[in-house]
Formats: sequence, C-alpha cells, structure tokens
Amino acid sequence: MDSESEDIFVSDVEYQLRSLSINNFVAIVDEVISNEYIDDGAALCFQVFYRITADSIYKNSFNGDYKDLNVVARCISRLQEVNKFDSILFLSYIISEFVTLPLEIVWWLHKNNVVYFIQYCEVMKLQNVPDSLLKFIKGKKQHALFNHKVIVEDLLEELLRCSCRPRTGIYRLLRSKTWESYSSDVLSNILDQTLQILFQDSVEEVDNFLCYMPNLNGKLPKVILKQFFKIVLTKILLHDVNEFDEYSAYTYQELWSSANINRNLFVVFEEIFAKHCSMEDIVTIMEESDDNINWKYALAAVSACVKVSPSGNKDCKDVASSFLNESFKGGKLKSFLKCLLFIRQGCMETTMKLDYQTWYSLTFGTKSNFKNKYNVTFFKFFMSSLTALIPYESKTYLKIQVDQALDAPLKCNSLIHDYKRLCRSRSQELKRSPSIFVDGGKVSLLHLIEESVRYKTTSRIMRKVVQDENLLGTILPQIVKKKPPFTTIKQILISENYLIDAQISQVQEDPNEKVFDESL
Repeated sequence: MDSESEDIFVSDVEYQLRSLSINNFVAIVDEVISNEYIDDGAALCFQVFYRITADSIYKNSFNGDYKDLNVVARCISRLQEVNKFDSILFLSYIISEFVTLPLEIVWWLHKNNVVYFIQYCEVMKLQNVPDSLLKFIKGKKQHALFNHKVIVEDLLEELLRCSCRPRTGIYRLLRSKTWESYSSDVLSNILDQTLQILFQDSVEEVDNFLCYMPNLNGKLPKVILKQFFKIVLTKILLHDVNEFDEYSAYTYQELWSSANINRNLFVVFEEIFAKHCSMEDIVTIMEESDDNINWKYALAAVSACVKVSPSGNKDCKDVASSFLNESFKGGKLKSFLKCLLFIRQGCMETTMKLDYQTWYSLTFGTKSNFKNKYNVTFFKFFMSSLTALIPYESKTYLKIQVDQALDAPLKCNSLIHDYKRLCRSRSQELKRSPSIFVDGGKVSLLHLIEESVRYKTTSRIMRKVVQDENLLGTILPQIVKKKPPFTTIKQILISENYLIDAQISQVQEDPNEKVFDESL
C-alpha cells in the first residue's frame, strides 16, 4: 500500500499536520516549547516525519531530497531538552503506520536519539536483522544523507555496545538484559554467516562486515572490542576441528604462512591482532578447548600475529619457550610438539627476524649450553621426542635437523647418531615420493598417503589431490606399489569411490623407484 492510499484513513488533524510547511512546523515547535500547557510534541514531529519519508519507506527507495529531515531532527532534539518529546509515543506511531522500516530510517532514528536501533528491533521482534544488515552491507547504496559506510559503522557500534553494556535510558532496568541477549545473538549470526564465506577460501574479495571495525576503535571501550575479537578468533580456531590434527599440522604448516593464507581471512586476522588480541589469546583458546582446535587456522593465526602484532615476535618466542619448559617438566610429547609448531610458524615470517635453524641452534645446539642446563634424563626425553616426530617431518626440517650439531651430555652421542641415521633413512624414502603443489605450497605424496592411512579415511588434502585429473599421472604409479602404506591407501581410495579398479589396472609400478629429489 502506498502513501497516497494510506492518507484516506487519516484524521483532519493528522492531515493538517502532514500538510505543514517546514517553516510552519518549526514555528509550532517553538510554541510547544514555550507553552507550559502543551505537554508533548511527538505527534507533531511524527506527522511531519511521515510526510517526508513515507513514500520512500513504502517503496524502500531513497533517491529524493531529505534536507527537511535534518530540521525535524533538530526540533526533536530541542523538544527532548525540555522534556517534551515522548519517544515511546513516537515509536507507537511508527508501529501503527509501517510494518517495518528500511535500515536507512532505522539508522536515522537511532542517530538522532529518537528510537534506538536495538530498541526498535526488540520491540518489533525482528528475526531477520542479520540477513538484512548483511544484504545492506553488500548493496553499498549511497545517498547524501544516508551514507552507507556511516550507517554500517553506527549500527555495528550499537550492536557491540549493547552486547556488553546496554545503554542507559529508556526501559533500562527492564530491557537491558533482553537488549544484551538480542544484540549478542544478532552479532553471532552475522559473524557466523561471514566466516562461513571466508572458510570457503575464495580468491574473490568478500563483503566482510569486519572491514568496518577499524573506525570503531575510538568510539568503543577497548574491553568491548577485545571481547568481540576474542569471540571472532575463537570461532575461527574452533571451526571444523577435525580437519587436521597436530601431527598433520606439523607436516603441512609451511602451507599456512601469512603468504599462503587466504587474503580474505588474513584481513580478519590483521584486525584481530593489530590492536585487540595477542599470541596469548591463541594459547588460551587452545587450553580452554583441550587443544581440540583447527590447527590450520591456529597456525595461520600464529603467522598473522607475528606479522601484525607489535609484540608478536617476542610473544611467539615466549610461548614456544613456555611449551618447551612444560614438556621437560612433565615429559609431555604434545607440549614439545606445540613448542616446535609455534616457533617454526613464527620463523616463517620475516618480521620474526629469526630463522628456525638459528633458534634450534641457540636452544639445543652448541651455543645453547644445553648439557649444563639439563641432565641426561631431559636429553633422552628430548631425543625420543624428536625421534617420534620423524614420520611427520617435512623435507625442509629433516635436512635442518640432520645438519645441526647438538650440545649433548656425556655418553649421549649415540642417541644423536641413531636419530640422524633415522632422519637420513626417512630422507631416502621422501626422495622416492613426488611432491605435490597444493594450497600454495609443496607437500610430499608419501605424507598425504600416510596421513590418510593414519586417519583410516581419505584426508582433506588427499581428496583435493586425487580429484585433480592433472595429478593422477603422478599419484597412480605410487599407489600401485605392492607394500604398505601404498596397498592400504589404494584400498581406501577405492572403497570411498575416489578411484576405480579400471584406473589402476593399466598402471605399472616403477621397478627402479624413481628419485624425485636429489637434494635430500
């Protein structure tokens, strides 16, 4: 129903008020303010507001000249100063005339302290606010009065503020908890929808509401922003936690440096770590979830933190040191593994100003004074931990750790000799496995096969590789080998319908076991 057909139901008084010129409206407002016998001017203001905006509201189109709305806003402010503007009454007029309001008008009411954004949403019991806000962000409609960027930032500011500290004022005691819950739910829904798109690893730029957050840094208390971005970080790290375990992460972590992180996700990490969160927040989320996290995103977060956070460099080394001490105190392999995961990830970033080889030498090598700090028991634990991780070592780190000298206590050189012998043997295995270019880096096909065998199902990266027809010529000669783990992966791929017998039967095993990487 358009505004013209609505007018047949209005009273003579309402019609006269809607017909007022803007100058006459201002004159009447002056009279309301000065006349002690007139209690309120909300009805007057609404009818003029209706005349200016109704047609645009019904058509959901804002292409006109709305300069008179600024006059209405000033008059409402003057009436509020003398306590002659009932916002609840004004809101009741809105509800009686309009089924719902476009976000442009909701923002205008909020910006001018007429009806707050959350107040309107909660009273109207709106369920589609997240979708409407995301659609508005994507639309990027512009108008001289209704500036898209300003509207988005103001409404996000209100949602954030009310999710933590509902504003004082109307119905505060009765509504504050309701507004807090409502705001939190809307923010969570918007965030979930946004992150789902980011997790798709699209190369196209995504309309991301978090990109509007930097301009809120000076408008909201730091504690509110910190709390929100900790929630964002938590949602990222706890997404699809079964995608990689810590051992797969140890193998593939070179894929998740800041250079390889999806750009859309890195933009989010930039905002998280530039001012709000730190490396310690990553560790806290890990502890609170008992390390049941998505290691891909956790290590990507470490890389981003080192690159972006002013203290990321130092924090990464401190966290690695803490995990190392924890592993020595309790003989915990997983703590030792986390130490290496963090320090290796950090050392991939140039901002770290430290390469892994140097760190390894300073911590365990001849420059470390390791044998004087720790006794033989600690050194044996250290060597047994390194040995346990050999199957998951990438080619790069195997070479580094074979080449490095260790500061061993007396009578422990045999442990080093045995470890390096196993490393060299593993290197020979990796020589005979082709490298596959995936997700911005190279991984050994042997690692992919062993990971799937360990999971007893085709791993995520292996699925991507085996579904790429261009790589089948590389994969098939490997999986026809008549020994574990190749026989096992062949059975898994066939049982899960990634391959059929016809594809394999024509492939011959290489009897000479071709060497793919002479550098190892």
